[in-house]
Amino acid sequence: MYFTIDRITIDAIEKNSKYKIIHYDNRHFIIDINRNKFTFIFPLLNYFSRQQLIEIDNEELRKINTSYISEEYKEKINTATSWGTGIGLFIVFLTRSVVDYMDFPTNVFLNVFFLLISII
Repeated sequence: MYFTIDRITIDAIEKNSKYKIIHYDNRHFIIDINRNKFTFIFPLLNYFSRQQLIEIDNEELRKINTSYISEEYKEKINTATSWGTGIGLFIVFLTRSVVDYMDFPTNVFLNVFFLLISII
């Protein structure tokens, strides 16, 4: 039995890329995109594999949509980011003279090979 879906809406959850919300015919479903661990390596696998839909009611949908990150947590993250940036720039400044000694010519094919090895 085949049927077509005329009107469907897919929404992303803010700050959470693992789940998607699907709205269809005044019903709401949630889908776990990263259920299959191979999708971390091959994200297009989600389009070919069967996904499980979990129906949620309006109250759960409201809770999901109104979830937020507290201002204290945002401030803590911003402070840590600032410190990390500062320490990273300081390390770059200290190691600049050492990196100049490591400058040696390489072949383009060798660079591509190293790039492919690092990706795998």
